[in-house]
Amino acid sequence: MTRVCWVAVLLSGCVEPKSALEGEDLALRSGTPEAIAVLAMLRDPVVSFDVLDVDAGLDARAARGLIARRDGPDAVYGTPDDRPFESIEEVDAVPYVGPAALNQLADFAKAGGWLEEGPQVVEGVAFTPDQARATLELANTASLETLDVAVGLDSRAAAGIVERRPFADLVALGAVPYVGPSALIALRDHASAGAVSSDDALATLEANTPGLWFTSETDAPLVVVHLPGGAATPVTAADAAARLAALADPTLPALSGLAVEERTVASVFARYTEPQPWWEPFQLDEQPAWSAIRAVFEDDLADGRVFRFGEPTWDGTSVGGLIQVFVIGTSAEGDLVGVRTIAVET
Repeated sequence: MTRVCWVAVLLSGCVEPKSALEGEDLALRSGTPEAIAVLAMLRDPVVSFDVLDVDAGLDARAARGLIARRDGPDAVYGTPDDRPFESIEEVDAVPYVGPAALNQLADFAKAGGWLEEGPQVVEGVAFTPDQARATLELANTASLETLDVAVGLDSRAAAGIVERRPFADLVALGAVPYVGPSALIALRDHASAGAVSSDDALATLEANTPGLWFTSETDAPLVVVHLPGGAATPVTAADAAARLAALADPTLPALSGLAVEERTVASVFARYTEPQPWWEPFQLDEQPAWSAIRAVFEDDLADGRVFRFGEPTWDGTSVGGLIQVFVIGTSAEGDLVGVRTIAVET
């Protein structure tokens, strides 16, 4: 009874608790974390008529109907004739339980600790909490071109998502015409590959780049760059000059007139992130910041890669001279996010 008593204190008082879904003339959608929490709460033996009537504040008739349905003909919970609720539709079908009552139940379940961030299944597709948040962010913010080309959705599904968003939950997203299991998987996988939003990635980069110097024959700072909607498809060496031109330093030579080479994120950051016996104290002090930056491109953003623009070397296999370096990745919204700097290699 500890949980129920605590909830009773929390929800008691002069002011009626504000519904988390206030302003929406909707019942809970099946499959959402809130709906799952309501079902878990109604299956909990500590939840009685008094708990629903007094603590949750339901209409007494709704509370009585819910308990009577759950407990079965013998009115005792935990016996063979019990009928625990298996879906939110079954809850909604109880007399006097409508949208308002479902919202009260959702608030009560959340306050009482029944809302758990476990896997969510929509249209047979499983989402972790992080995947669910990233998928909704992608669906609510990505351009039509990103959804159609980069994610690879049916053009009708992409158009439907753009037309009907924003989505409050994955169930609403899954209800869009032509958005079925394969589309949800594509959205989930694309969002998970770049599960961090542009804002989160930029915040990490901006917090860690100040004071760091990219070393070569000269030292140069790291400049954080962002190109909204710039990642409709992954950037390649063939199109990097055109697509990264908007992120370049206008005081330096145009990228289109330079040779380009692609390198891995690890090859660029290893010398700053993997401590060596000969490191000086300042290098050890800076290592966490460099590691945080490296992680943005290797773990948080999709398609992390490095492009270096400069004069071609004699054998044409690399670039030299004054080199413009771009480290970029794709955010959950389909933006290009990264840093630029310069190196001198003669």
